[in-house]
Amino acid sequence: MSNKSEAIFGLLKRIKEFDSNNFEDRLFAQKICYILQKGFGLDLGYKFKWYVYGPYSSDLATNLYKINDTSNLELIEFKSEENEKIFKTAIDFFKITKPNIDEIELFASILYIRKNCNFDMDETIDALHRRKPKFSKNEIKKAWDKLNENKLLD
Repeated sequence: MSNKSEAIFGLLKRIKEFDSNNFEDRLFAQKICYILQKGFGLDLGYKFKWYVYGPYSSDLATNLYKINDTSNLELIEFKSEENEKIFKTAIDFFKITKPNIDEIELFASILYIRKNCNFDMDETIDALHRRKPKFSKNEIKKAWDKLNENKLLD
């Protein structure tokens, strides 16, 4: 078991319980880590690229597979007081929005397109709708609004 794997699960467990053997939980973890990095500005050390379900990090996937049982892992806090404060804001965002798997995919995908293409709202909505037609433009707009209300698109 790697220390980075333990650390990432120790952080993620503060947001949600995860089962590393469950695809949906691993997908959720990928999206949360991307949002933490690109939306909240917390550097977790992962590089992401576009994949089927939006932003994806192969290094993070490797770390997520390294731990079979997360129940005994301790919760981890950031050493930096500033990063811990930002993380608590992120926890509040996830508690308030209570995103399901589709919404978390939308949040991360909007951030990815916005940050990598520097698109405005309409361009981002159009680009994401073309890449993921399962989401209506209205659904994408609602997700955009939630991110924007929380100042995650700046």
